Amino acid sequence: MDGTKMDLSLIEQNETKTDKFDEVDLHIVQRILKTPTVTDQEIATDLGISRQTVNRRRTSSGVKSMIRKQLSLSELEVRRLALKAFQSLERLMDSEDPRIQLAASTAILRLAENLVTPSEPFEFSEW
Repeated sequence: MDGTKMDLSLIEQNETKTDKFDEVDLHIVQRILKTPTVTDQEIATDLGISRQTVNRRRTSSGVKSMIRKQLSLSELEVRRLALKAFQSLERLMDSEDPRIQLAASTAILRLAENLVTPSEPFEFSEW
């Protein structure tokens, strides 16, 4: 899922008794996910409704909840793909070609440098 394509059935599965979604809500959610900087006025112009109506719907708990859920799903997908990429690099470290081993090892070290902050200074002499 790319985070910008949804259908009403996905929204209806997640709605509560007080949150009823229609095509307007769906359009608002899709536009915000596709273009986070979109204004209420731009959405209102697209839909032919008032800016105030877009604002009321955008700030409703149901629309905000659906946006949060879609962003969470996107984050999970990125984490899954990052793990898969890391596993591919790990396999490449065992390559017969030393250049591939070095490239994979370097890529992993660069990732680790950005992801891991040691709690205390590391000394190679401790090995």
